[in-house]
Amino acid sequence: MRYIRHNFDENYSAFDGEDRRNILADELAKALVMEPTTIAKIFEENNIEVTNPSSKHLAKMMREHQTNHKLMEQITAVVIALNSDFDGGQHSFLGIGKGGGKAARQGRRAEKDYAKSQGGDGEKGQFFKKLGGFINKNKDKIGDAAAGIQGILANRKQMSGLQTGVNHYQRIQVPNANGPSKMPVWGWVAIGVGSLVVIGGLIYATRR
Repeated sequence: MRYIRHNFDENYSAFDGEDRRNILADELAKALVMEPTTIAKIFEENNIEVTNPSSKHLAKMMREHQTNHKLMEQITAVVIALNSDFDGGQHSFLGIGKGGGKAARQGRRAEKDYAKSQGGDGEKGQFFKKLGGFINKNKDKIGDAAAGIQGILANRKQMSGLQTGVNHYQRIQVPNANGPSKMPVWGWVAIGVGSLVVIGGLIYATRR
């Protein structure tokens, strides 16, 4: 991921077939661990009840609803957004990064108040508005990756690999909004290197 010095676009475009799916599965595993609340919110926005918002359960729910095009597109957009759309170290709509000072908090509060004054539904409405804009700007890229994710979810072996990736990132405590780690995401340079090692191992294993 870009904030851990991993350029997803370059690595994803450099491979095809099984190798590309391995890279995509690794990125999806990170997203499930880092942004489970965001992904659960997307399910609920699509009228799908989330009884257990854990990363592993959300992965299973994705498999159950893999034919829901809108859902797959929105979750894939989160995976892609985690590798882009940062402005000065702060993500434009995922609410992560090294920002968060008094000025940043005041700005977010002003945006929320403005949305309410315009008849919107506040922070949630703003999130989906920005997510929709991001999808429109990256339609082809997100469509291609969404198809790849659907392929992963439909394949039992690759689905097992996805769950293994989730276990890996939970074990090294990749930070998320509700997790125990408070380290800023920009501090996880070593994880970026580690993720490339994991991807390299997956690619090596599939080519043997």
